[in-house]
Amino acid sequence: MTTGPANRLRIEPQPQFAKILKVDDSYAPPDSTSAAARINGRFDRLVVQSGTSAAPGVVLRLCVLGAVTIGGAAFVVTENLLWTALGLAIGAFLPIYWLLIARARRVRKVERQIPELIEGLEHAARHGRGLAQSLEMSAAETPAPLGVEIQRAVRRMRMGIGVEAAFEDLPERTGSTQISTLVSALAEHDRSGCDLIDHLERLKSRLAT
Repeated sequence: MTTGPANRLRIEPQPQFAKILKVDDSYAPPDSTSAAARINGRFDRLVVQSGTSAAPGVVLRLCVLGAVTIGGAAFVVTENLLWTALGLAIGAFLPIYWLLIARARRVRKVERQIPELIEGLEHAARHGRGLAQSLEMSAAETPAPLGVEIQRAVRRMRMGIGVEAAFEDLPERTGSTQISTLVSALAEHDRSGCDLIDHLERLKSRLAT
């Protein structure tokens, strides 16, 4: 039995399935305003924005391991509590320092990819594609890390989530202010239905300034 295109079922977006998606990757309590929750929230964002595949719990274990290793080595060598405390602090901070560097590099890479993404959206729009199709095509052609993040939002859209909701956490996930401008422009087009090509041209001019 052959299965041709005519025999394949077309999967349409179903808004009722949108609730099964995990909209964000926040590990801190979302409704808490305590100082501990704010610190946890900053740590969560740092882990996500760095692009590492390690979970926050793994990073915390690395911090403890680094503190014990360097602090213990400092105590064995010097038998001085001050140097031991300094070794503990350095060892605990090393994984955080690595995440900070990784995040800075990833943000720069994302922002270098934004003009290319907009060009791809504009090219697709000039060939008669709508916003959803343009995003899907451009995401497939854009390398990581930006392409991966856009594909993540596109998958939400396929499940029936609107453009604004699908992209709402993208600025927080990337840490880029330019991404905030891009998401605002896409949401504005989705709400108003304005000409997509003209809208993208204005967006390029806005990001270039």
